[in-house]
Order: sequence, then structure tokens, then C-alpha cells
Amino acid sequence: MSMTPIAAMQALSFPFFEDSRQWILLCVLGVLVGYALLRSSQRIKGKGRLSDRASRNIAVKNLSNQSELRGDLERLIVELQELSRQINAHIDTRFCKLDVLIRQADQRIKRLEQLNGSAKTDENPVNDGNGTEQIDPQREIIYKLADAGRSPVEIAQQLDKHRGEIELILSLRRSNRARRIDYRIDD
Repeated sequence: MSMTPIAAMQALSFPFFEDSRQWILLCVLGVLVGYALLRSSQRIKGKGRLSDRASRNIAVKNLSNQSELRGDLERLIVELQELSRQINAHIDTRFCKLDVLIRQADQRIKRLEQLNGSAKTDENPVNDGNGTEQIDPQREIIYKLADAGRSPVEIAQQLDKHRGEIELILSLRRSNRARRIDYRIDD
């Protein structure tokens, strides 16, 4: 005895499914619910795949951003090292120049001290043995007249000498006085 599906359903005797149309409707409804469940599960899996893809894309972008950042930092470090090297070279050059200038200044100081020492021995006039200096009497008169406020022209007329000679004697006197100033720096 073979039974048709509808007859089998009727044999089960569900009271609310007595008509075959209701059974067909129930089957169609079941298929639709099954299809909807299947479709929603595929969407969830698809969204999961999309989110996996999106997360992979984000991870790839983060890695590329990190590598770009690393490259930028490495370039910055190289530039800073180059700048540091240039600054050090500039400072070293300045120190060398300063060292040369200090040596030159020391040499000039020594030379001035030597000249000052030799000038002191040269400026000491010859003593006559009594401790008094021997000065030319003519120069002594010129010095006294200049100290009295007379001009070189007036002194030259009074002593019947050339004005240039008087100016020379007076300028030598001033230069001797200037050389007597001690320019040394005592430590």
C-alpha cells in the first residue's frame, strides 16, 4: 500500500491540517523559512568575510603606514646625524681658528715684552757716574721752552734753529715718554 504524501499527512490526523491546500501552504511556508534562514546565514558569513577583508585591509594599511613612518624616521635620523656632523665640523673649525689666534696673541705679547725690555735699556741715558743723566743742554732748553707753553715755531726763532729740528726733538721726547708706559699684563 503506497500512500501519497497527502494521505500520509491525513493519516497522522492533525485536526487543523485537514485540507490539502493547508498542507501545501505549510510546505511552501517551511521552504520559505528554510530559504530565509539559509540566506541570512550566508549574509552573516559574507559579512564576516567582508569584515575579515576589511580588517586585513586595515592591517595592511597599518603595516604600510608603519613602514612609511619607519622610513620617515630613518631619514630624519640620517638628516640629524648629518646636521650634527656639520655642526661638529663647524665648531672644530672655530676652535682651530681660536687656537691660532690665541697663539698669535701669545707671540705678540712675548714680542711686546721683549721690545719693552729692550726699550727700557735703550731709554736709560748714560750716567755720568754721579747718578745724574746727561742730557744735551740744547735739548734741555727746548724741553723747558715747550713745557712753558711755547710753540715749535717760537722756540725755533728764539734759538735760531729750523722748525723741523725742534719738532723732531719734541716728538722724540713724546715717543720716549710713550715707550716708558708698561703695557704688560701681570698675572
